[in-house]
Amino acid sequence: MERIFDICWVCFPLREGLDGLRGELALARREFLTNGRKPVRAGKSSTVKGFSGRLRGRIARRSMFWEKKAAGAAGGGVTLEEAFRTGEGWLVVVRDLHGAIVSRIYFDQEQRWQKSEYYEPWNSSVPRVAFALSQGPGLIDRLDWDNQRKDFHSSPLYPAPYQSGTAEQSLADAQLGQPLLVLLTTKGELCCCPQRQAQARREAAVLAGEGQERALCSNACLLARALELSEGHTPVFDSGRAVLAGLTAEEIQALAGRWSAFRRESDPGLELSKEGLEEMEESLRSDPGERLRWRVLRQAHALPTEERARAMKGRDYLWCLVNTLLDREEELARLCPACRAWAAEERCPVCGGRTGEVQGAVNPAFDLVRFQELKEGDSG
Repeated sequence: MERIFDICWVCFPLREGLDGLRGELALARREFLTNGRKPVRAGKSSTVKGFSGRLRGRIARRSMFWEKKAAGAAGGGVTLEEAFRTGEGWLVVVRDLHGAIVSRIYFDQEQRWQKSEYYEPWNSSVPRVAFALSQGPGLIDRLDWDNQRKDFHSSPLYPAPYQSGTAEQSLADAQLGQPLLVLLTTKGELCCCPQRQAQARREAAVLAGEGQERALCSNACLLARALELSEGHTPVFDSGRAVLAGLTAEEIQALAGRWSAFRRESDPGLELSKEGLEEMEESLRSDPGERLRWRVLRQAHALPTEERARAMKGRDYLWCLVNTLLDREEELARLCPACRAWAAEERCPVCGGRTGEVQGAVNPAFDLVRFQELKEGDSG
């Protein structure tokens, strides 16, 4: 996809929110890229999440220095943002207050953004997810690490207009879903989403620009992609404009409400109430199939949304579980009889004590004989 702008900064909302769009490095890069690539300097002292912070930085055509520190964090101090020279350009490493690497961001020799990688706190060698300039039809490629294939699974993301921090945008996100990626560019902000969501966002923006109410336009574009005939999954409406022409505002609002309720039930997300959480716990506790699925995914370090997990069928999960049990039997078979009997017992993961039977707490200083003497003395 041809680009007529430079990407100043990239935010992955699910991992870091949107604060990075207004961070010092993002704003310094925007100033550099929009002001004829003249050198930009940054330097100030500030408070970073309760710690004393210090920033020093300079961005130029052929050089880059950036260092943001927080004193007193991670047992003394930690460098939260730091730039390094690479053979292809520049690398910025972002850390949390514990010193764990959160992300690595790559720029080429001309200070153009190339890729952002995001890591789990316990593994800073292989990113769990990355975003890079697309080599295909989209603007950005999302790259999810497949631990089984030891490779990344790529899916394209497409651009749509975005205005973070506005009530209209918050409403659109609530109706159309949170974008996977938000970009700060030299032309403003953009979000990147799967193709259908991006199309809905772009069409809603066009309709709103024609004088229609933005919330109504977002709902119409949502319904255009949600309503399908039961036979053949053929869309009922071919566009949000067709929804606006074929339904009244009250009908659009009612159908959008029903769709939102259905989506909350099928995918409650993090807004589940305490009662809903208890119901889900009880449902999973009494569903051995789901518990089996979870154990297999946990052992494979996989999420249910990953391509390899979505491709698995019930017999695949059962095959994995049976092989896990066979592995356990083979491990026990290599032990001597005494160790095998000890390993086969159910034991506490903390102290190693047996957990097969529940016993009351025992006080090692308790003197049963003395207790009996005192008891008989009181009764006499």
